[in-house]
Amino acid sequence: MESTNCTNNDSEAEELEGYFYETVSEQEPSLKDTKGMLSSVQATLKDIFVKSRKMAEEMVLLKVFFQNSSKTTKFYKTVSE
Repeated sequence: MESTNCTNNDSEAEELEGYFYETVSEQEPSLKDTKGMLSSVQATLKDIFVKSRKMAEEMVLLKVFFQNSSKTTKFYKTVSE
């Protein structure tokens, strides 16, 4: 396998680094945009929380249903024997 020599020198690297930071700072969102994003995240988290709580309540109901079904099945097996 043949190795290749890198032709970039330190000044070229510094130029690219400076360009990168200038570009990034120009793309930063405004405070209003950031607040909007945070509000959206907050609304999404609240929705997830509500759905999670609802699912937890449904799981309790399902657990009770299956426990009762199991008791009923055991009862019918005992009666039929």
